[in-house]
Amino acid sequence: MEVFWRLDANLLSEVPAGAFRGVRSLRHLWLDDNSLTEIPGTALDSLPSLQAMTLALNQITHIPDYAFTNLTALVVLDLNYNDLQEFPVAIRTLSKLQELDLTENRLSSVPVAGLGGLTHLKLRGNTELYESFSPDYFPRMRVIEMPYAYQCCVYGSCDSYKPAGQWDAEQSNPDEDIHRRTVAMYPIHADTHCEKALPYNVCVGTHAVHHTWRTPGTEG
Repeated sequence: MEVFWRLDANLLSEVPAGAFRGVRSLRHLWLDDNSLTEIPGTALDSLPSLQAMTLALNQITHIPDYAFTNLTALVVLDLNYNDLQEFPVAIRTLSKLQELDLTENRLSSVPVAGLGGLTHLKLRGNTELYESFSPDYFPRMRVIEMPYAYQCCVYGSCDSYKPAGQWDAEQSNPDEDIHRRTVAMYPIHADTHCEKALPYNVCVGTHAVHHTWRTPGTEG
C-alpha cells in the first residue's frame, strides 16, 4: 500500500523528533513551502520505506550529518529554494539517491564523492558555484542543470544554443515527462558520441555565455 503525507504550506517552523514514529510504510513526504530552518537529527529516523521527500521553499540552513542515515530507500530529494551554504554531508549517506534538486541555494562547492548514482542533478541559481564536474564522476547522469553555461562544456558543445520550445519539440518523449526545461534560452549537450551513450543526457547552463568564456570572479 502506497502511503503519502502532504504537510506542505502548513506554516511549520520545526519537525519534532519522533513526528513520524509509527508510519514506517510512508513512501512520499511533502514538507515544502513551510518555515523550516533546519532538520532535527532524529526527526526522520523511522522512515525506512521513504522514497521521495520534498523540503523545497523553506529557509533551511543546516542539515545534521546523520539526519538521513535511516532513509535507506530514498530515491528523490528536493531541497530547492532554501538557504544552504554548505553541501550537506547527510546527502552522501543516501545510497539509493537518484534525483537531487538544490536549485537556488547558496552553495559554492559540491563534493562529488558518494553522488555517482545520480541521474538528475539541479544546481541552478547557486551563483557562487563556479566549478565544473567531469562526466566521469556521474556515469548514470541524464540531466544536470548548472548555474553557468560554460560548466556544460565538459558535456558537449559550448556553442550549441536552442530556445526551450525548440528543444521540447525536437526531443519530446511521451515516456520522459519529468524535468521539462523552463529556461528561455540555454546551451544543450550536442556531442554525438555522448548522445549515443546517454540518449537523454542534457546539460543546462542557466546563464549563457554566448561564445565568450566567463572567468569566475570577473564581470561578464
